[in-house]
Amino acid sequence: MEAGVVSAVWGKDIAQDVFQRWNQGFIFSSKEPLALVQYSGGPCAVLAPVQAFIFQKHLYEDRDNDNLDNEDWRKCESSVAQGLLISVLSHILINASSDGTCRLALLDSKAPPTSTVAMDTIAQVTPTQTGGVSGGLKRKHPSPLSEEKTSGIKREPSLSLPPLITGSSIEKLLEKVKRKEEGSGHGQESGCGLTLEALSSALRSVRERQQEEEEEEEGEDQELRAIDNKMMSSDALGQTGLASRQTGLTGSGDISSATTKTRAEDFHSKIRVCHCTDLGSTVRCIRENLSDFFSSYGVLLFLYSVVLTKGIDRISEEREETEQPLIDPLHGHGSQNLINLLLTGRCVTNVFDLDKDLGGMKLLGIPRQSTVGFLTILESLHYCEVGSFLKNPIYPVWLIASETHLTVLFSLEIGLTSEEDAQSVAKREFSRFSIEGDSCLMATDKLTDLLQKLNLETDSGYVEYMKKKLDKESAGIILLSDFLNEFYPFPMECERPKAFTVYHYNGLIHNNEDEIQLARGQAVALGEAGGTSSDISLINCLQTKWPDLIIHWDGGTDPKII
Repeated sequence: MEAGVVSAVWGKDIAQDVFQRWNQGFIFSSKEPLALVQYSGGPCAVLAPVQAFIFQKHLYEDRDNDNLDNEDWRKCESSVAQGLLISVLSHILINASSDGTCRLALLDSKAPPTSTVAMDTIAQVTPTQTGGVSGGLKRKHPSPLSEEKTSGIKREPSLSLPPLITGSSIEKLLEKVKRKEEGSGHGQESGCGLTLEALSSALRSVRERQQEEEEEEEGEDQELRAIDNKMMSSDALGQTGLASRQTGLTGSGDISSATTKTRAEDFHSKIRVCHCTDLGSTVRCIRENLSDFFSSYGVLLFLYSVVLTKGIDRISEEREETEQPLIDPLHGHGSQNLINLLLTGRCVTNVFDLDKDLGGMKLLGIPRQSTVGFLTILESLHYCEVGSFLKNPIYPVWLIASETHLTVLFSLEIGLTSEEDAQSVAKREFSRFSIEGDSCLMATDKLTDLLQKLNLETDSGYVEYMKKKLDKESAGIILLSDFLNEFYPFPMECERPKAFTVYHYNGLIHNNEDEIQLARGQAVALGEAGGTSSDISLINCLQTKWPDLIIHWDGGTDPKII
């Protein structure tokens, strides 16, 4: 792993308390099977984007959208939730990759602890065609007899058999050899080099193995149920309950626990890097090492994987403040660069559409319409303006940003999002050529470039005529309003839903007392601006997209975004 990864994430020094708050895995709530739990402030910069994509994929890719009103989508088995997590982590990595390859940071549990961070000497391994790894530490690979039952967690096979021979095929071979033996009176081979005695022994081993796995899984289920019951008790939010839940779910209590102060150096000494050549091998590698991402280092391992996949050089090129780490060294919050990287694959600081030129300095923005969106309370306070690509995503799922925390809001009403109309495109392109500091003013001599971008007439005589018409005072400035009135006087009116149901997720455990639960509300667009205040509230954040929106939440309490 190249040098600079640690400093790109943490800065020059790693604050121990900040590092500790980021020590958690991807853990699903026992009450809301699709909801990830956050234990401390900070990791929401990774957890919330992953959560948003989980909702998006589950609601709009993996289900029949015509049958969502009964809320059956909220009920799913743990295996379904794990499958969604694997898919989402894989696609975020691929989206950050420039060539379709990914690099996964995984735990090398056999690595001896060291007192120094040797990031450039960590073992690097590559998935083999069989789903294992080569080089560095040799990991266990899944037995063909138990790959599906173990959800990709590798186990050493207890029996060496020819490829594709399973319990059922052994039984068929055994019957065949018995028939031949009865006819010939002596031992026969099966045709695959195994005698009757060997086949009988193999079948017994397979059955014993299957029985052991069933007993082991039942024991794990009982342990998880006991842990969940403990978490629901009165001291569930204490350190003991947290440590028990994380250690119990990951099976990696020998590596770290939530009650033990973990040294960053020790964590970095246990990392190995797995190279994946495409989406398929990335999915397989994550599935086979899923326990790593459930461990108390899981969120950090995925963050490092994204940084490794993106590449330090490309991250440095895209973020404007190259000295600013992805995690704030003082407060532990994720930067806007990190949020944009996970949402769009681009590690930029800004939330406006496309790139802008500011006095010869290029400012990088969001390159295209995002799959899930982003809204921030800072826009209601006039600190920034979120562009259409994030405000109007492909699917009606949004990250909601307060000054210190990220939550998720989504709806089942796909009509809340749509492709941009021509006037919206014109506004965005106009802003690219606008005068510094004012997106509503453009220099007259930029008109030709703007018309060309919008595929409008660029004949020189026509352009000169329009310059005089739009800049009647010959001030060298064209107003956005005048340009739109001339070329796009009638914006396309999209039929937007006037009433719709929304759901809000806040994974931070202390904000939800003793459980994570989705808040449901009935939203109504009034048709007139409702106004905003300086309060840090969810409705003020949402009114940056829907100025006329009001929401009546079930239970009468507005969900918190801090």
